[in-house]
Amino acid sequence: MFPQLQLVNLGIDIENDLEYAYLTSHDATVAAVYNGDFDIGLSFDDARRTLREDELDVGEKVIVFNITDPIPNDVVAVRGELPEDLRTAIFAATKAYLDTEEGEAVFDEIYEWTDIRLASDEDFDIVREAAVKLGVAEE
Repeated sequence: MFPQLQLVNLGIDIENDLEYAYLTSHDATVAAVYNGDFDIGLSFDDARRTLREDELDVGEKVIVFNITDPIPNDVVAVRGELPEDLRTAIFAATKAYLDTEEGEAVFDEIYEWTDIRLASDEDFDIVREAAVKLGVAEE
């Protein structure tokens, strides 16, 4: 969605100026570019890691030439009906564990997280902008 937003912001009509296909995963996208099935692919940074286990030259054959602005991701969400003190305690406990060497190692291994912070509504402006510009939502 966000690479598409970049193209739209550059004046490219993604429906009429490009031929594209949605593949099953980021790994599949990297593999398709690596194998020559597609000229470019869009994925998270750095989806080449998985393919690198079998294809050592993936970093030479598939190069990163653009990165989007920061995108909110890996959101920890709780029900709005939960008491504020419980929501605060959940965040504080997660943050405290992540601030330890063990916690950072565990979260890095599982989620590739090394930090966590409270989100603000403005953090999601890019999501709203993309949804409107790409026709997924109305203003």
